Amino acid sequence: MTFLHSADKPLQISRGDYTTDKTLFPVTMAVCALVSARVRDQAIFNPSWNVRELTETPSEMFYDAAVRYSASYEDSRQAHTLNTLRCFALLALTAIQHGKIREMQLFLGKYHTFVAMDGLHNESNWPKDTGIIETEERRRLVRHMIQHETSANQSIDLVHVYLGGLFVHHLGRRYTVSRTTDRCCIHHGDG
Repeated sequence: MTFLHSADKPLQISRGDYTTDKTLFPVTMAVCALVSARVRDQAIFNPSWNVRELTETPSEMFYDAAVRYSASYEDSRQAHTLNTLRCFALLALTAIQHGKIREMQLFLGKYHTFVAMDGLHNESNWPKDTGIIETEERRRLVRHMIQHETSANQSIDLVHVYLGGLFVHHLGRRYTVSRTTDRCCIHHGDG
């Protein structure tokens, strides 16, 4: 996963930081859920990995723990942390791996809602004490989620409508919609 710092996260996990950090725990569970599901589905294979060990605990158990512990994020009126955003991104990816498209949409929605609430689409709104590593992790997360959103939309043929600007996105194409178009879309009971 390109939005996790390869040197930091394994160290934090091996030290057990996730057991005391309430924002790191759901992220760790979400990573475990995704890896377990990918290994189970034979989507990742590395001959040096102990595949049996990686699938002993079902992905769904990690997923459920991540969902349960991430619920506290929704009560937060404070700015949302990088771990909050990462957790919802990972849960969206895992939901796809599990074939749960509605849940993928739910977690993508939460991710985008929190980004919008805190204005995190703009780097100038990121915490001022953000170091080099976290800045790069945030950039990677944003890039990854844009790619994920585009890929998910194309894969399941979603249509996004933005009413305020009156345009429709469909499979990566942008269509301008006039205000008179609504008249032709009224259901008249003829089928």
